[in-house]
Amino acid sequence: MTERVLQTRAREIEHRRLRSDLTLDHAWTRANPQLIERLVANLLDNAIAHNTPGGWLEITTTTLSGSAILTVANGGGRISPTDLERIQQPFQRLTTDRTGHGDGHGLGLSIVAAIVNAHDGALKLEALPEGGLRVSVKLASPAQPPEEPLVPAGPLPQVSDRLTATARLVPSGRSAT
Repeated sequence: MTERVLQTRAREIEHRRLRSDLTLDHAWTRANPQLIERLVANLLDNAIAHNTPGGWLEITTTTLSGSAILTVANGGGRISPTDLERIQQPFQRLTTDRTGHGDGHGLGLSIVAAIVNAHDGALKLEALPEGGLRVSVKLASPAQPPEEPLVPAGPLPQVSDRLTATARLVPSGRSAT
């Protein structure tokens, strides 16, 4: 799923000349796929929007100690560690000197936090000393991945879905960075 969302953002990443460091291992979780897709999209959209032109993105998916972990980090302006709790609340935005624009409503990370909470997961935000933000999401991973992804049968079912796919973000022969 992370791969699919990345593909939809590839033009914007290229337009902003962002270097991408991708480590996308399979990471399964039992979750609502639409909500997980929204979570991934919000994290990527924030990482792109709150970056500097020519900056960087680091996206990692993995499984560790029975948990699926998604980490999205980006360059950008400095964030005070005291602001990390506040920006997880609805309608909270940092100043435009960090973002470079006044776009958005300050809902992205609060939606991420709500989705993580709904899935009994853990969310960790880290202000990077050189500027930028690292966001890690930890969700329970089943002992074995399903043989094939399940399709939701009704509104908000709990189904298994992959957080990642093995397809490449960029065409063969081109570097992802």
